[in-house]
Amino acid sequence: MIFDLKYGEYNRTISAGLKYYQNASGRVTITTQLSETVASLQYLETILDKIIANDPITTVYNTSFSQITDGAFVKETGTEGVLEELFDALEDVLQSSGGINFPKDNDKLDVFLCNDAVILRAMTMQGHGGFAMVLDPAGQILAKSPYAQECASFSKSINAQTFSGGMFVDGFAGNLQFLHASSTSTTRINVSGLDRFPELPASFIVGDDIFKVNYVRDYVYGASGSTATLVLDETTPFNLTAGVQTLTSITQADPAVFTKTDHGLQAGATLVFSTTGTLPTGIVAGKEYYVSETGLTGNTFRITADFLGTVALATTSAGSGTHSYQRKYEILMPGNRSMLSNDFTQISDMGYGLLATNGGLTEAVSMFTYYCYASYMSLNGAQIRSIGGSSAHGIYALVADGSDPLEVPTPTTLYYDVAQRVDCYFPSASFQNVTGGLVVYVNNYDYTPLNNSELEVDHGNLIFRYPVTSVSTTDLPTGVAKLNLTSDTTGNFDGLFAAISDGTKMSLRSNSQIVLTGELADVATRPSTGLRFSESPTDVYRVLQFEDFNDGTAGRGALDVEFTVANPTVLTFTITVTDITSNNTLTTDRNHGLRRGDIFVPKTTANGLTASTTYYVFDVPTYNTIQLTTSLGGTLLGGLTNGSGLSLVNVIAHKQLADYRLQFSSTGTLPTGITAGITYFVLETNLTSTTFEIGTSKTSAALEVTGAGTGDITAIADGITKTTLRENYDYIDLTVYQPSESVGTTGASPVVPGAFTTLSSISVAAPAVFTTASPHGFAVGDVIRLKTTGSLPTGLNESLHYFVSNNNKDSLGASSVQFTVTTTPPALASSVEVDTSGTQSGTQTFAKVLGRVGDSTISVVPVAPQERSRVPNSRFVFKGEEYVISQYQSEDDLSDNYARITLNRPLENSIIEFEGSYTIRSAVPTRSLNSYGNLTIRISLTRVTGHDLLEIGSGSYADTNYPNEIYGPAVNALNADNETQERTVGRVFYVTTDQFGNFNVGPFFKVDQGTGRVTFSAAIALSNLDGIGFKRGVPVSEFSTDSSFSDNAVDTVPTENAARLYIERRLGISHSGAKIIDANLIPSVTGGFMDLSGQQAMKANMNLNQNKIVNLSDPTQPQDAMNLRSFTFDNLQNFSFTDLEANQLLVFTGNDRDAVNATVVGDIALDIDSTANSIDAQIQPDVILNADINSAADIAQSKLLMQLAGTDLNAPTGTAAVKQARSGLASFSSTEFTVTDGWVQLKNNGTPKSALAQVAAQSVLGNDALTTSNVADIPFTTIVDAGGSVKKTQFGSVGLLARTNASSGTSDSDYSVVDYAAGSSSTVEAGKLIIRDSNGDFGGRIIDVAQYNIDGFEAVDSGTSGSGGFIRLHTFGGTGGGGGGGIFLQDGSLAADKSTFYDNDLHTFRTQNGLSNAPVIASSIQVSALTTGGNTTAGTITGRWSLTGSSPNESRLEATYSADVAEYYEGDKEYEVGTVLVFGGDKEVTSSNTHMDKRIAGVVSNTAAYVMYTACPGHKNLVALVGRVPCKVVGKIKKGDILVTSGIHGVATVNEDPKVGTIVGKAIEDYDSDHIGTIEIAVGRS
Repeated sequence: MIFDLKYGEYNRTISAGLKYYQNASGRVTITTQLSETVASLQYLETILDKIIANDPITTVYNTSFSQITDGAFVKETGTEGVLEELFDALEDVLQSSGGINFPKDNDKLDVFLCNDAVILRAMTMQGHGGFAMVLDPAGQILAKSPYAQECASFSKSINAQTFSGGMFVDGFAGNLQFLHASSTSTTRINVSGLDRFPELPASFIVGDDIFKVNYVRDYVYGASGSTATLVLDETTPFNLTAGVQTLTSITQADPAVFTKTDHGLQAGATLVFSTTGTLPTGIVAGKEYYVSETGLTGNTFRITADFLGTVALATTSAGSGTHSYQRKYEILMPGNRSMLSNDFTQISDMGYGLLATNGGLTEAVSMFTYYCYASYMSLNGAQIRSIGGSSAHGIYALVADGSDPLEVPTPTTLYYDVAQRVDCYFPSASFQNVTGGLVVYVNNYDYTPLNNSELEVDHGNLIFRYPVTSVSTTDLPTGVAKLNLTSDTTGNFDGLFAAISDGTKMSLRSNSQIVLTGELADVATRPSTGLRFSESPTDVYRVLQFEDFNDGTAGRGALDVEFTVANPTVLTFTITVTDITSNNTLTTDRNHGLRRGDIFVPKTTANGLTASTTYYVFDVPTYNTIQLTTSLGGTLLGGLTNGSGLSLVNVIAHKQLADYRLQFSSTGTLPTGITAGITYFVLETNLTSTTFEIGTSKTSAALEVTGAGTGDITAIADGITKTTLRENYDYIDLTVYQPSESVGTTGASPVVPGAFTTLSSISVAAPAVFTTASPHGFAVGDVIRLKTTGSLPTGLNESLHYFVSNNNKDSLGASSVQFTVTTTPPALASSVEVDTSGTQSGTQTFAKVLGRVGDSTISVVPVAPQERSRVPNSRFVFKGEEYVISQYQSEDDLSDNYARITLNRPLENSIIEFEGSYTIRSAVPTRSLNSYGNLTIRISLTRVTGHDLLEIGSGSYADTNYPNEIYGPAVNALNADNETQERTVGRVFYVTTDQFGNFNVGPFFKVDQGTGRVTFSAAIALSNLDGIGFKRGVPVSEFSTDSSFSDNAVDTVPTENAARLYIERRLGISHSGAKIIDANLIPSVTGGFMDLSGQQAMKANMNLNQNKIVNLSDPTQPQDAMNLRSFTFDNLQNFSFTDLEANQLLVFTGNDRDAVNATVVGDIALDIDSTANSIDAQIQPDVILNADINSAADIAQSKLLMQLAGTDLNAPTGTAAVKQARSGLASFSSTEFTVTDGWVQLKNNGTPKSALAQVAAQSVLGNDALTTSNVADIPFTTIVDAGGSVKKTQFGSVGLLARTNASSGTSDSDYSVVDYAAGSSSTVEAGKLIIRDSNGDFGGRIIDVAQYNIDGFEAVDSGTSGSGGFIRLHTFGGTGGGGGGGIFLQDGSLAADKSTFYDNDLHTFRTQNGLSNAPVIASSIQVSALTTGGNTTAGTITGRWSLTGSSPNESRLEATYSADVAEYYEGDKEYEVGTVLVFGGDKEVTSSNTHMDKRIAGVVSNTAAYVMYTACPGHKNLVALVGRVPCKVVGKIKKGDILVTSGIHGVATVNEDPKVGTIVGKAIEDYDSDHIGTIEIAVGRS
């Protein structure tokens, strides 16, 4: 114990306790006498406590040795606690309580703990259950790494995998965890939880920052964790918040999301949680958890139970109380973390030969390993370098897995989706694509296509996927790209299967090139940086190259941006609509980058769009056109007004994520506060779909903009990187399942399961004919499946899709009841109708299947279970249309053999109309959590050169059956895949030879030494060679690019380009079919050939050498060659035909033998019947004139079409003939008459008034008699008098007419006029009606109303209360029911009722002008609180105030906090709170530094309840005079002890015999430390 007290820890104490187990008497002591032993130890602890404290032992049982007490020896603070811990540990050992980690048996131990400069030579280690060599956790390797030389290791075999073997190099072996308890300064941090004293110099890492530890101070041992102060290097100050951090929330979810603003955590950070209540179910207090790299943002994080685990923790309840966490940091193992070896032979049966982890380093020369589970294995960023080694038998040979846990992976996200729509661009022959060609031009893309992509084309029921090797936009129209293709990867064809027409929609998928965010251009790519996405953390992509990327043509390459002039400024992206077409399609001024469902908000109301209204993108016809809808998933927005040349600005979805980088430019000036060329970061706070804020760094405050700027302001995406990968992106392949789920013949999708229709019959014939009982409604090409309750005829299968055909016998009309089927689309030339044979039984049925146009559900082949989570919300492009998979139901969910996907919208094209099953290639969408990724540089690395491999995969010593001559072959087959294993981001670089003589240089070069076969799996570039020779032929000295073949050399091979150009120049036609200019021909001008396309003209006469031209087409031009069959009038030179038409005649012109075609004109038309050889001549209608009739014809009237008399608006005029022709036999006015078959009648109501006799003056036609009579003239006066009307003669004055007789209203005296006026308070206008004046005002003397309302709100009312009543003035919106404030003016006979109430939440008395607050004068004011508005807001009390009352109800001023009464004194500096001051120094006070100083002034305070002399000049020190105050102290102090000044500046200490004037105060709490601390004391007391 003395040793452990001096040097720390409890090793010697534990060792002493273990000795009780080593002999018989010791075992009796800890078994039958255990209670006595423990009691004696506890008494020993009591004695030792008194000895170290110099306290006399009162009860003495042994007088042989006297206790020595010496005041010169003072125990260290906390010694009693250490003694208690040591005795507790000793008792745990003796009682076997489980609280002690007992030493292992020798056969379970590591053999050597290796430290600095350790060398093992010519040693053999055997039978160990651990490793032969491991790094010493308590040591430090300085300059010389541990070294094994010519050694052997035979670890203990258990015939199963075991964690033992040769060398274990753990770079974290000496790491120490600690908690950051508090900070004295940025370079002195107080920590807890240490297992031991750290070796120095040391360091710890937080994020990418390394903090150096130079010294350790105040180390205090504790069994549950020691404490200390770490003194950091001044160059690495530590500014993180200490202690427990309070969480804003923990969601009850899977996974749980933890929220704390600006938490500053990194992936892999270790946390422990606590709470004031109960933690959510799933989280255990005090248990270590790790921050997940998935879903990590500036304010939120997730956790995993395992370090760098991939499964985020879920919570199933919310818990209660306030939840907190504390981060654990880790001091790294100091010095080097490495081990070396040479000629080290190891037999580690199912163990490990060389295992390095956590950044450990090892070098091995000629290390031979046998029967290992893993021979050479690097984990977690470790590195193995080996030359001349060997791996024999076992399971795995060379393994690398993971990356350095200390590395903070570089975050990134996918910037562009990996799949996009492109359209074929073929407007002219200059951009043609041809069958067999290897070039396709495309446009209408979201971003410029990338190299090594895949172009998917539908060639009419046939899907082809063409590899795109390279892409070019040079010398092409804006927005057009040239795709250079290679042959299909299947080898089924070379070049395009067929030409692609202009505008064809296609799908383009990126493979090994993608675009990422995060400013990655300068990130290291060797040795193969590892890229992982959250969608599948186990999939690793090796980065080969980063390139800065700026796609100015893309929707997010350069964007119009607007800033608000505010703090902080808010940014929005805008786009301008230039045209609106009749189909409600909007054209934008650039690539908009929008997708279905994106937000679109107009800034102005125009053309049917309403400003500030949120619309959503309904469809995206092209890259610069959109259609809108008013709701997500809604219908197309119609009713827009067409327009062109528009300039309608609209806010659009910006599609920015937190940490995206932007730069800004302007055609004028940038907003004030924004600088060109500076990179700004999108901030996580206040980020919405249309607005965001920016800062100068990821965690900076949001920027302020004080001026709007001018011109067109553009945001340019910064930090975008084109990334080339070693592997292609791993798409989710979803193959359409056969047979798909049925939907019935007429059912809407999805109907699951669909209805099947019974067939009347299936004929056994060639082809088989299917017959239905009622019309089936099929069209050719419909896809169906079959089912049977028995068996189908031979040739048909329930597991296949069939295409409906028509057998050329039935048109498949509305009434069709028969059809045939094919197994391939009928439109294909190879399609053949299915024949049947054999017999059939049962009932046969059929149904259509899912995958048609309009379906949104598709049956697919299930993906692997580990892939299922990738499917939901993934995105794919099919025939140029984008779809999102909203749901994936696995085969387990459906209890069937297939899975089902549900799309976000119906299919626009059938996905089942192809030969074979179509495979959907779905991918993670951008701007989703699954698109987040990270780049890892410090990967695990296993490098071996000259390494021998023997029978890897054969297993353990027992499984290999060695020697095989005796025991037979190995139990396990050899497994070449286990020779090298790259797991996660780890890499294995190797040069190996296996038992078969296969020499391998990585996966790229292999030599089979048995056969001499050499295999290259990578591109080869040979340069500066004299030549290449083969077994046959001449040596090749040059690969020439000369397309003229001018040298005619025998040792030169043309390149593909040279050969192609030579052929083009010889033929005169390019590879794409274009004509070669004459100057480039070989030979020049005269070169070329008679090409089939007819582009090249002959350059001389053609000599057919007595041969014929056969199969000649009919001529169309005079100089065309002619065959005998085509000899016609057109071939005759004298005949000239122009616009030949039917019924023309051939006539001679009279000019020699010339003849022409002529048309018959005039009154006769000819109709020639070529089949009857006849001409039908007819008189044309409407051509015979009066002149054509014989004047003596005397035509009978019966032959004339005579008309009966009719009506007309006017009498006929003109000549008699005209009148007769117009009138017929008679004519009447149609206004006044009707005529029927010559019968004329006067029309009802048809006689005009003007046709009547005139009426007398001031009269009307009527009858004033009491009986029926004729119409007569009746005067107006008679009508008025007889009718009892009110006459204007009764209005004798200005006013309103009023009835004065209630019983009669017929006499003039029954009515009179009443005057009216507006009135006022001075002119009341008594007896007159009130009318508003021109201003709408009116007045009077007294208004007596029950209530007064203003603008519809009750303003003033009255009521009774108490002994009187009240008048109440209401606030705005107030009512008589008390809903609102106001002034309550009350009066009554009782004093209590003579009061006024002011009802509102705040009352402010202001000056007359309303610009400032006004004073209030009153005899007394009663309030429950008197405040200036805040604890630190200043105020003034003027006058002399008295506190009244008597005990126990006296008035007083109280402080609710620990306070004192203090006064300011000027000091030589400003001192910290708690500093003890004395009168003296250059000013009034200074810090004490003399023991029991009589000049005591007091202690510096910061919580005074009453402060005096605030006008103190200079360095003001607030000195407590009386009350409670914190005070710096040192030594052992108990409550009530009197404190005086110590010899330490500003520090008090205990003195039991103080002198007058020396007392600082009395202690209110205990303290026991020889280090300076702070306690609360009472000053002003003796």
